[in-house]
Amino acid sequence: MSRTIHCNKRQALRTHAGLALIELLVSIVIIGVGMTGIIRALDACVRTSFVSLEKERAQSLLDQVLCERSSFSGKDDSGFFKAPFERFGWSVTKEIVKGTELSEFLCTVSFHHGDKCYQVEGKRLCSR
Repeated sequence: MSRTIHCNKRQALRTHAGLALIELLVSIVIIGVGMTGIIRALDACVRTSFVSLEKERAQSLLDQVLCERSSFSGKDDSGFFKAPFERFGWSVTKEIVKGTELSEFLCTVSFHHGDKCYQVEGKRLCSR
């Protein structure tokens, strides 16, 4: 009887050791999938944060263009900013408001991030 108990313990240990290895492999796969999800979420967070920061810079540059170009006498103008903002482009359109002595300046500042183009627009009314 002692020998039977000893054999049963040995078989139980072998079975248990095999399950531990399978459990270990499954847990590694689950952790890997979880880490992949976390890394993707962090990547999306960083990307969104970068675009938000660039939109704030574009808004600041938009205000600068509107201040500089409000005395602009031509109809349309466009260009790019100097370093370190060379990735930002701008365009200004001037239209006369009918029935008034006012001109409306529509300014657009744009930038690219990856394959997407983002734009910030603003308007200003000025006397002619």
